[in-house]
Amino acid sequence: TLLLCAPIAEDIELNTSVTTVADGAFSGNNHITSVKLPGVTKLGNYAFANCEELVNVEFGKLTHIGDYAFINTAIKATPDLSAVKYIGAGAFRSTEIPSVKIADNTEVGRDAFRDCEKLESVTIGNSAIIGQNAFRISNKDNWTYEYYRLADNSRIYYYVFTSPIHSLT
Repeated sequence: TLLLCAPIAEDIELNTSVTTVADGAFSGNNHITSVKLPGVTKLGNYAFANCEELVNVEFGKLTHIGDYAFINTAIKATPDLSAVKYIGAGAFRSTEIPSVKIADNTEVGRDAFRDCEKLESVTIGNSAIIGQNAFRISNKDNWTYEYYRLADNSRIYYYVFTSPIHSLT
């Protein structure tokens, strides 16, 4: 378990023996631009929150992303979420992710991708549970709320999509 990291490195690659990153371990570290987490399975709440220079993240075995883990970062590339089964509330809020692919049987917390203004494509796996306002863009007054119910038992709560998503599968 990694508990806290000093703000010195720009590119961080954790040893494969590190399986958990503690709550707030890198929070507010504006030196970090890239992170590789090859052995991490659990990322704590606020782990990289407010790391304003963080543009790239790579996951290996990650299955759990804590609440607000990447809020207010500059992530531009879509991370591989194929192994992730839990994406916490506000986890990627206010990032620049262009697309998201949610795996089967994944729970996505409320506001998880809220205010991701570059988000244009969302793919949702079977039996996923998507929280309220998960894809909402707050500063767009003219968009309407829509409700999606998928035939495969996926549940998407009211007020999830309030952004101009170009592709939803």
